[in-house]
Amino acid sequence: MADGEKVMISKFGTFQVRNRAPRQGVNPATGGGLIIGRHRVVTFHPSPLMQGLLNETAGAEDADLDPGWDR
Repeated sequence: MADGEKVMISKFGTFQVRNRAPRQGVNPATGGGLIIGRHRVVTFHPSPLMQGLLNETAGAEDADLDPGWDR
């Protein structure tokens, strides 16, 4: 991954390195502006199997949760 290559784990997902452009940020301690420099981040995309398993089990566990749409 350090060379920018994808890492695929069968039936689990894919890890990939992406370049992030510089952007404006805010220092939470002072409230002042600052520039967040260009950097690399790791992203993860689940496989269709993993995504299906997560969505399948989430329905049963989340049935009693309040979505908060009426707020």
